[in-house]
Amino acid sequence: MPYFDPRPKEKIEDFYNREQELKELINYMVEGKPLILVLGLRRTGKTSLLKVALNEANLPYIMIDCRVFESNTYIRRQDFVNVLERELRRLLVFHRGLLELLRGIRGVTVAGFPLDSILERIKCS
Repeated sequence: MPYFDPRPKEKIEDFYNREQELKELINYMVEGKPLILVLGLRRTGKTSLLKVALNEANLPYIMIDCRVFESNTYIRRQDFVNVLERELRRLLVFHRGLLELLRGIRGVTVAGFPLDSILERIKCS
């Protein structure tokens, strides 16, 4: 991928001149820091930093890019749940044992939908 491609980078070989930030972010993720903020001006590489770090750390993650809702006046719960379900499906392809772990979670709701009902929809399809 060219360096000046406007799309966020996902591979370390396409990532340029942010080695220190990348190392710090990966260390924070591996250490299990409860809250990590990636802050900066627009179009300075925050999303690229995050995507490369997630891929390099090889940790399970769900990334919801809320820009898919930019043109909406409001976000319907079902639209958000559909995006979450798609990301859970992607995650579970790579981490098969995670589904059983998530099934043990009770009392968690996402946008008003119980997590266990979302997981049931994934299992059935």
